[in-house]
Amino acid sequence: MMDFRPDVEFSGGIQKVPEPTGVMKPGAAGIVVYWLVEDLEKIGTVIEEAGGKMLCDSQKEGKSGLYRLFQDTEGNVGGVYQVVM
Repeated sequence: MMDFRPDVEFSGGIQKVPEPTGVMKPGAAGIVVYWLVEDLEKIGTVIEEAGGKMLCDSQKEGKSGLYRLFQDTEGNVGGVYQVVM
């Protein structure tokens, strides 16, 4: 666990794959982990500067949320979620 950018409240855990056991492999299929962020647009820039790629524009989720999906440098898909009032 680490704080990537405390100024935009983006934190989480990263594990490089393949890891020593050979069990984990990178890819787009499977579970998507979402990180709660303060500002979707700001964090999109941070992700892209780190080598990731934003996969979609902001999407509405109900009445109180927005999300975006991204791909990391190894092809894994993740999501960022912003609460809106």
